Amino acid sequence: MRRLWRASIWYPGAVPILERKYAGPLKWFVFPAFDIIMAVIGGRALFVGIPSIEALYPAGVAYAIYLAWFLLAVTCFIGAVFPALWPFEIVGKGALFSVLLLYFIAMRASPTTVDGAKDAVSGLLLAAMLIPCLRLWILGIEERARRAA
Repeated sequence: MRRLWRASIWYPGAVPILERKYAGPLKWFVFPAFDIIMAVIGGRALFVGIPSIEALYPAGVAYAIYLAWFLLAVTCFIGAVFPALWPFEIVGKGALFSVLLLYFIAMRASPTTVDGAKDAVSGLLLAAMLIPCLRLWILGIEERARRAA
């Protein structure tokens, strides 16, 4: 357990002192919490589905989207919590962004969704897509710093 603790983002010194003011809250709370929320949504979708996705895609494709959503969110969480596994997070966040984009497309194209709900959920999806974009941007900055060192 100690080894896991030392490898985690919450271990003292995991976030450099100069980055703690802004990056600390993002890395300690926002990114892991986002990944947990995405895993819960993907897991719930596996059992009850998402009507707008099921209206647009065949049942097998919809199930694959839900499964990918769940597994990618778990992969992102692992990469966010254990900084040494950052490549998993890059792949996971990029793919999770694509899954959210599929949901956005399904939401906008779905004839079964009420217009007000369609607009609200579409806006929330766009806002949710900002978090993976921000994380990928930060991971890119960190990777450039690793290569320069």
